[in-house]
Amino acid sequence: MGLDNLLEKLGRNSPDAINEAVRVISKIAENILKDPKNMKIRTLQKSNAAISNKILALEGGADCLTMLGFQETATSFTMPSSTSIESITEFKEILVSWKNSIFTNDNVISQEDKKAKNEIAPHEESTKDVIKPVVLPPLELMYSNPFLRRMEVHANDVLQYEDEKLRARCRKLIPVTLLEFNSQERLRAVQKLAKKDQSLDVDVSVQDMLILELLSWFKNDFFTWVDCMECEHCGGETAFSHMSTDPKHLVYTERVELHRCKSCRQFTPFPRYSDLNILLETRKGRCGEWANTFTLCCRAMNWDARLVVEENDHVWTEVGNIRQNSVNHHGITQCRNSKGRISDSNSSRKDSLGYMFMNFST
Repeated sequence: MGLDNLLEKLGRNSPDAINEAVRVISKIAENILKDPKNMKIRTLQKSNAAISNKILALEGGADCLTMLGFQETATSFTMPSSTSIESITEFKEILVSWKNSIFTNDNVISQEDKKAKNEIAPHEESTKDVIKPVVLPPLELMYSNPFLRRMEVHANDVLQYEDEKLRARCRKLIPVTLLEFNSQERLRAVQKLAKKDQSLDVDVSVQDMLILELLSWFKNDFFTWVDCMECEHCGGETAFSHMSTDPKHLVYTERVELHRCKSCRQFTPFPRYSDLNILLETRKGRCGEWANTFTLCCRAMNWDARLVVEENDHVWTEVGNIRQNSVNHHGITQCRNSKGRISDSNSSRKDSLGYMFMNFST
């Protein structure tokens, strides 16, 4: 079983069960690391209450022990002496990092909080108790020309990516250890393929693979692409109707779309947030929200990144990769069809481009 499948399987259990299982497995690993030659602590009896109730009773629990290095018998799990210390340490760190990434304070909600949360209107839910917006330096516009003014505004907006508290909050949400592990596996696979086929020109680094892993996690597990909202009244399909002018909707944003249900004809608001603290909560939107949040994730990883705003209503992220005394920019494109596609920033495009504002954050 692959690591991703294992963690997905383990994640189906209750939060309390997962926390306890990870705690027990981590303790087992720590005991082995402290005394690696002691074969007694390398044997776990299935009849042991803690092993049976806190690990084996969980979906994916036995698989965790196998991934750690144990081999299953009829009555026990035994770890061979040949199991490397490095593999034990690596899996323990991945498991703990994964647990911490999915059970932040925002995810552990009491029953009382859940009841109160259900009473909040959907468009207000994501903004409740959100960290205060990043305060940017006052912007004094120097130009009267509309085009130059837009440049000034865009250049000022990217300063939010350098807010240390915001970047730290974002990094806590990223399963860095897991992504680093997967990027190493991906790089080994590419190198293995290159050895078999000498004609392949493979010039990639671990960071290249890590960018791919971050993008995969972002679009598959973290962020949700929204074309039209699901009806908050009946769950039916909606279509964009008009922009709201209702002050009740215009909270933390000046742009709120109203989507009308094709079945019950009721309206569902879709706030178009630009504040990154809120986007880390809602985790949904189109290319604007997507690129804005993904650029923050790249800066949280301490990568050079820039937000590119194109005047024909498109926006994307470019990530700098310094290698061999040159800088390669990978364009991370978000659109209706690709929803996350990597390309070189200097590659040709068939569609026409308007003016582009490249707003650096390094």
